[in-house]
Amino acid sequence: MIVGPHWRTVWYESFYVSGTLTVTGDSGITASPGVINNGAARFPLAFHLVGENITTDETLALTVNWLDNDTAGILGTTTFDTLTASVLRDYEAWPGDASFFNAGRDMVPMFPYFKANWTLAGTTKSMNFTLYVDYLVYTV
Repeated sequence: MIVGPHWRTVWYESFYVSGTLTVTGDSGITASPGVINNGAARFPLAFHLVGENITTDETLALTVNWLDNDTAGILGTTTFDTLTASVLRDYEAWPGDASFFNAGRDMVPMFPYFKANWTLAGTTKSMNFTLYVDYLVYTV
């Protein structure tokens, strides 16, 4: 059977894994996995945030700034609901608040760079998170 070029859906692929977080901070400007170095364009559908080791009074607030290069140029932001010990998951549709795109009309590719920004609160503040992505990719 010969299969020609087609769209393939990838579900729940790991996008970013934090280390143990003890203070508010950020990831620094980071290349989006698979986008730089001649990777095939990825067209995200949504991002899943999964918090781990968040206990009692701790909270984790996460935003992701999407960038067009490795020095600046914010194109939009994806803001997740704050995670708590009782709410360890959130799901956000792409492209977040990149308002110059119409998410219902435009297929917006993943931007080449991002910067994850987290704000922690609580007594202990020792937690981590994993960010997953669902996306389409054109396979030849």
